[in-house]
Amino acid sequence: MTDTPLNTSASGTIAANGSATVNIGPQLPREQWDVATTTVTALGMTVTVSQFGNIVDSTMQDPRPTATDNTPFQLKGANQLVVKWSNGTPGQAVTVTVTGTRRFGGG
Repeated sequence: MTDTPLNTSASGTIAANGSATVNIGPQLPREQWDVATTTVTALGMTVTVSQFGNIVDSTMQDPRPTATDNTPFQLKGANQLVVKWSNGTPGQAVTVTVTGTRRFGGG
């Protein structure tokens, strides 16, 4: 198995209804992400982070420009982290960034 540093982001834009959804996760077969830190732009919005349809963190509601969660988790294969923003300003850019270790060649 080959390990490399993971530091990747995905972005979206708040829609007219005040919401946005961004998915982030492995893109290649036999790729695994060992996520150490998840950071989202919050700007006073409600942010819900879910994995496998289960909420991982619904506490990332913060008036500061960003909110960070240091709860580690894994994403494998087609598994994606889903980040949903609500109560935002239409047209506002939002971003999720994950850091940790990217592994290739796992079973």
